[in-house]
Amino acid sequence: SWTTFMESMSSLIEFDLSKNQIAKLSGTLCINGQNFKIQNVKFTDNNIVNIDQDFFKNCHSLTTLYLDANLPLVDFPHIGNSKENLEELSVSINNVHIIHQLSSCSSKVDLGAIYFN
Repeated sequence: SWTTFMESMSSLIEFDLSKNQIAKLSGTLCINGQNFKIQNVKFTDNNIVNIDQDFFKNCHSLTTLYLDANLPLVDFPHIGNSKENLEELSVSINNVHIIHQLSSCSSKVDLGAIYFN
């Protein structure tokens, strides 16, 4: 299962599932906060339509997140408490037109770069 797989990857730093025709990101990438070392996550060039609200929850070491070229994606991803160390976020080449998460953040988001095309 996804949970078993991710629990066994506790030292994982980079996670790249680009070009895989993924339509939905469901569940939680960082199971129970166990995967604290994940820094770079790439889901570039898939067909992502939906990202569960808690998918990036507890990814406290996340510094870069790429969701480029997912044309069905229209809603900005909820990054929750994973924004603590986030430096770069790319949602370019998407149809994102709903951006409500950044304005509702309870703490400062200090992104080095955010890309929209």
